Amino acid sequence: MQQICNFIPEKCIIVAHNAVFDRTTFLQAYKFYKTQDRHFGFTDDLRELIFLDSISIFKERLKKKNINTDNTKLGILYENLFHKPIENQHTAKADVVAMIDIMNKLFNRKQSHEYHLRKHVQAKTNLKGSLIAFKNSKILSDKEVVSTLPNYMFK
Repeated sequence: MQQICNFIPEKCIIVAHNAVFDRTTFLQAYKFYKTQDRHFGFTDDLRELIFLDSISIFKERLKKKNINTDNTKLGILYENLFHKPIENQHTAKADVVAMIDIMNKLFNRKQSHEYHLRKHVQAKTNLKGSLIAFKNSKILSDKEVVSTLPNYMFK
């Protein structure tokens, strides 16, 4: 946990497929380690993280391409787009690589992933449920989340 927290900058946007799961898992681990060792190197305002759910982003892009969005499981999306299963699915590395492959397929490659994520946030399309943030170990409301977003996301 300490390695993860040392790796993550103070303010960070994490893109995850089904971000609710990742957010919940991270918060549980953070709170557990915080109670286990008060000298673990954490502070109460350790991190301000925003988990941006790729499901809503992918759904939006798939609809624009007239591709069925009934099943948004990462493996199903990958198979529908690449006609093969994810190798070593459900391992962190394989799932991240698959998500990047999907982003490469769905987004205009002349623009960066950050550009497309920023456009998604700027449009405020399906933000409810896709933006999840915590600060000081407290989950923020939707309104607080939007106010927490870095200014560059709206330029």
